[in-house]
Amino acid sequence: MDYYAMTLVWLVFHLVWSLGNTLLPHDRPSRLQYGRELLLQWNTHDPPADLEPINFDGLLVPVFRGIPGGRSHKIRKRGRRGGARLKLKKQSLSRIPLPSIMLSNVQSLWNKTDELQAQARYSHDFRNACLLAFTETWLSDRDSDADLETDGFGAPIRLDRDAAVTGKSSGGGVCLYINQRWCKSVTVREKLCTADIELLSVSLRPPYLPREFPQIFVTLVYIHPRANERNACEFIHQVTQRLQSISPDAPHIILGDMNHCTLKTTLRDFHQYITCPTRHNKILDLCYGNIKGAYKSIPLPPLGSSDHNCIQLIPVYRTVLKQGKVQNRRVKVWDDNACLTLQGCLEATDWDMFKESSTDIDELTDVVSSWVSYCENSVIPEKFVKIYPNSKPWISKTLKALLYKKKKAFKEGNRLILCNLQKEIKHEIRLCKRQYKEKIEGQLKTNNLGSAWDSMKMITRTKESSRKKVQLAGYNSDLELAQSLNDFYLRFDSCVFRDKHVEIRNSLVSAPPQSFLLAEDDVIKCFKKCKQKKSPGPDCISGRLLKT
Repeated sequence: MDYYAMTLVWLVFHLVWSLGNTLLPHDRPSRLQYGRELLLQWNTHDPPADLEPINFDGLLVPVFRGIPGGRSHKIRKRGRRGGARLKLKKQSLSRIPLPSIMLSNVQSLWNKTDELQAQARYSHDFRNACLLAFTETWLSDRDSDADLETDGFGAPIRLDRDAAVTGKSSGGGVCLYINQRWCKSVTVREKLCTADIELLSVSLRPPYLPREFPQIFVTLVYIHPRANERNACEFIHQVTQRLQSISPDAPHIILGDMNHCTLKTTLRDFHQYITCPTRHNKILDLCYGNIKGAYKSIPLPPLGSSDHNCIQLIPVYRTVLKQGKVQNRRVKVWDDNACLTLQGCLEATDWDMFKESSTDIDELTDVVSSWVSYCENSVIPEKFVKIYPNSKPWISKTLKALLYKKKKAFKEGNRLILCNLQKEIKHEIRLCKRQYKEKIEGQLKTNNLGSAWDSMKMITRTKESSRKKVQLAGYNSDLELAQSLNDFYLRFDSCVFRDKHVEIRNSLVSAPPQSFLLAEDDVIKCFKKCKQKKSPGPDCISGRLLKT
């Protein structure tokens, strides 16, 4: 049946095509052709006199500027739109490093559920927001979570005002909507309701997070206008310390309607992100975080009849992997076979030949150093290593090998081996972290403060540019301080020590010569004390080579 239908369609198409070629005029050219001379003459201000106008009425197929096949497109002007808001629209919700937040003081959420439902369905800003944070919800125990569900977000995590504690039967309350497409792993860490503050804190673990973030802490607070500022800030400080003790590397976001309270003196390492007015010309809704420049704030119309604007917090944070460049380094592989081969090469060397060919001690030192470096470069193998800016310092070779085996087992589809390797990886991660912790503690116990400080800077990602400039008392400028140091260290130039120098030199010349003997065991013992990570001296011989 299909064969006859296809045959009938082909016959109809062939008939229509034949009739079209018969009825259409054949004197119309199929395409417009121009020569090079005609185009160059047409480009001038005086077109040729024999150029006839083109009549497009006879063309049956319309001409489109755009993609071949009839689909037209809008011609874009030079340049293109940019900005954090447009980048957020183009970026996938499951691949953003920090959550996008919608913050607002709704002043009764119950009568705005319909508008919130409409915004969550048809507004891109609300629909693709990771978190919806609302304060002054004015909810009570009589309001069920099922009545507050929103498409894509589900029921909120809420904290209602406790009338027995605050002495107020209405008002207050906070709630947090979490986009189910972004994160489903949520843990409530703190719920606090006092006469001065209402606080809700959660920890989030979405499927995708940058390597530098183990999880995300979000704390939503509401501080009423007549609250005690000192007590409220103290509660926030205590909660922040407890959360940072759980995960020190996790980003912590503190936001809400704080009215007259600020966290400038309480949490000095936190930064405030909201720069636009939230209520008339004042900034009452604040958002703090422990990452500098992580968000950009944009005001939006308020929900319902609330007098607080909705604040859209767009993440502008760039991951550590994108901030730095991947470094390609060449490292030497000092395995046992290479070390034995290098030792044999140095033992087979005729060192007397270098002594006989050298005229002085300087030439002998240069020749011996060059030969040792040549043997090292010839015998010790090298390999190229990629160093990523977001690499963890506690990751070991054993853990990398297990991760590679897990990847290989996943490609082969062996689920039994994959489960066993996952258990081994978890155990190895705990072991690596414990060993790295003991290493830093050992450096502090042995007064190796330089290595310990370098490790701490690597853990905390402290940059040299973030150091604060120290101003010494009594010096108004760096020039004045430098001049004072010069006067102090050059104070000996005012005295002449020429006679003293001559006396010391004559005493050394007239003294009888003293001979000293260096034993081979003492030299080997001194070489073993060399530190491998120290940079080589002018002879370009590394400490690792001296130990070998």
